[in-house]
Amino acid sequence: MEQHSQANEPRPDPGFSQLLEDSGKAPAPKGSISRAAELPGEQPLTGPQRALARFEESLPAALKKRAVAAAFLVVMLLAAVFGLGGAKLTAWQRETESLYLNGDGSSYDTGIVDELSAAVSAAQSITDLCAAQLGEEDAGVAAARAAIGQCRSVTGGPASACEANEALQSAVSYLYNAVRHGMDGTAGQALQGQWSDFTAHQDIMARSGYNWAAEEYNRVLGGFPANLIGALWGAEELERFG
Repeated sequence: MEQHSQANEPRPDPGFSQLLEDSGKAPAPKGSISRAAELPGEQPLTGPQRALARFEESLPAALKKRAVAAAFLVVMLLAAVFGLGGAKLTAWQRETESLYLNGDGSSYDTGIVDELSAAVSAAQSITDLCAAQLGEEDAGVAAARAAIGQCRSVTGGPASACEANEALQSAVSYLYNAVRHGMDGTAGQALQGQWSDFTAHQDIMARSGYNWAAEEYNRVLGGFPANLIGALWGAEELERFG
């Protein structure tokens, strides 16, 4: 009777610590890389295999089969690559956009936005000087004032700003050439100075590094896998100023 009582007596729960200890002694699951290294007569693991085996040993038991572990590792690597690539793409986009807004920080490239604003101011002075000689009703004066207004009210990106600036160049050039030979003295000198200022700002915009940087960024963004990464991270193609 005493023996029967002992047989039916519930055994104590080994506890979580005991289970952990036992799990450390359990052999690797069948089919795993680690188990392959334990089999007699097997070739030693290569460097990549050893790395994968160490990774496999750190996984929970459910993930210790070779196919599951390999798939899990691929997912982790893709997540790392796509995350790093996405961060680089968006940073590259911001840096390129900064060239359009602020230039490269040198005195020769202060940004297309500022240069266009300065060119518009010079165009305003040229138009005022020409209007004093030709009159406000002159078609050239009216066209120049309309182009100035278009540049000041443009709300789009670089492509829209470039279109407005091209109209400004055409109108102001026509107006300047219409009066420059008939204007002398102080007014003629002022006209020449403003024209030189206007063309200098146009030259800086034409030599800006923004267009080249935007083209290179767009080229990379349009390729694989950058096009997929860019779509996930919201990286967008950039407009050219031209």
